[in-house]
Amino acid sequence: MRTKLIFYKSINTQVNEKIVRSGLAKYGVVLGGTVSAGNPAELTRALSRAVQDSELILISGGLDSPGSDNTVRVLSRALGIPAEEAGRSRSVFILDTIRTLPQPSLQGSEVLYSRLGGADGLAMASGTQCIIALPGNEAQLSDMLGGSAAEFYSAIYGLTYINAGTGRLDEPAYELTAGEVGSMMERTLNLSEFASQIGEDEDEMPIEIHGRGISKNRQLLIRVGVAVAVLAVLITVFYIAFREVKEKEGEYTAKGIYNETRALYNAQAEGINLPEGVLPKLGALFEHNKDLKGWLAVPSSDIAFPVLQSTFPEREDFYADHDYNRESTEYGSLYLARGNTVAAEDTNRNYVVYGNKKSGGGAFAEINSYTDIDYFRAHPLIQFDTLYQDQMWRVFSVAVVSDDTAYDFNYEKTDFLLDSSIEQHLYQ
Repeated sequence: MRTKLIFYKSINTQVNEKIVRSGLAKYGVVLGGTVSAGNPAELTRALSRAVQDSELILISGGLDSPGSDNTVRVLSRALGIPAEEAGRSRSVFILDTIRTLPQPSLQGSEVLYSRLGGADGLAMASGTQCIIALPGNEAQLSDMLGGSAAEFYSAIYGLTYINAGTGRLDEPAYELTAGEVGSMMERTLNLSEFASQIGEDEDEMPIEIHGRGISKNRQLLIRVGVAVAVLAVLITVFYIAFREVKEKEGEYTAKGIYNETRALYNAQAEGINLPEGVLPKLGALFEHNKDLKGWLAVPSSDIAFPVLQSTFPEREDFYADHDYNRESTEYGSLYLARGNTVAAEDTNRNYVVYGNKKSGGGAFAEINSYTDIDYFRAHPLIQFDTLYQDQMWRVFSVAVVSDDTAYDFNYEKTDFLLDSSIEQHLYQ
């Protein structure tokens, strides 16, 4: 059986490779090769190649990422299978502790629950092909690979646990009953870009049988399965290629809007009746989108964006996945938190601006460079002009806030009654 291991956003690749090789060997499976992917595009390409030459595809890492680069969300986009988010998710791992949102699950996949409190994995199968997503953490990877993941692929391929001490075939450490196997197979949908399952009964699956004869009926099933798998692989490759093209188109569109808004900034707003007090240099941008609240830029950098604020009460984060033209896009826009009010008489003591690193076709990702001391010293000022005031802010501190530390420092706080309150907040 041909296998492929894809490391996604993983650090300890050598250690994790040994864990995977050892875990697969317990079922007589030899790991065929490994490849590393550092971002969603690379993972999509690696998956596209893997489905062409492998039956069992393992992905390690990225399950605990809270953004659009989460492994489940990347698989959802690449394979065209809906992700189950928020209340529809079957995962029990809390990915966003601030909003208590669980890790997404993938429609039709089997959730591989972590017994160590880490991110949950997933498994899906169609015909002779399996995709299993596993954690990147060493302990969690080892536990899941030896438990629920092994249960899944051993049932699909009819493999038996090999006792490491005696070399004898033995019962697996984690055994599924016949009823559980049938239930698992029923819950596992066929991948729309892979082959359709020939049958839900394990004996009718077109799998490879090792160490025993194959009847004529089974040979026929295998031939049919191979033909369907080849056709499915071709469809899958075409679809993934189509997704990559669409992703490139999205990036191109995002860069186009980025250049368009830069051109509108400081443009002459002739013939436009602006509300009293609105800065003329923001007039053309405001006329195009009344949700405009300001302009954020870092001098001597590519960071230069309009800042918006949603008017939808139920969608404060509307611009997290919409562009300046209010069109839906994963690249998003910069937007203000609901707690900030932009008015002629500015009373804000703390502006909270959210942004997607993909915004502007990736231009906003430069903001991460502030963690580098040389970049910090070279770019000491951030320009944030509201609709009514020119403002320049000096950068005095940079903090990276994760889900684990968000409660230690409430960066979203915007109401400060006293000067001492803001000073205490900054002291944190």
